[in-house]
Amino acid sequence: MCKLTHDFALFPACGCLGQIIPRLDTAVPLLIERLRLEPQEFQDKVAIAFPDEGACKRFGSGFPGFRIITAIKVVYSTIDWVACA
Repeated sequence: MCKLTHDFALFPACGCLGQIIPRLDTAVPLLIERLRLEPQEFQDKVAIAFPDEGACKRFGSGFPGFRIITAIKVVYSTIDWVACA
């Protein structure tokens, strides 16, 4: 069975690998436009969440007027003692 992303998109059978030009698109402008069409009381309940501070710094400015939530990683150490030999 052929996987589309591997066998077809990246290594096409036609031999035209050098002619493939990837295009990266985003739906964020469409999302913001759609959210702006909603009543203000709905917009006040919307928050945009990011998985880490890096993503928030990079993409957070693209959501003006919306509350931003940033997840952080908290590491708790469970080591009570260390034995040395």
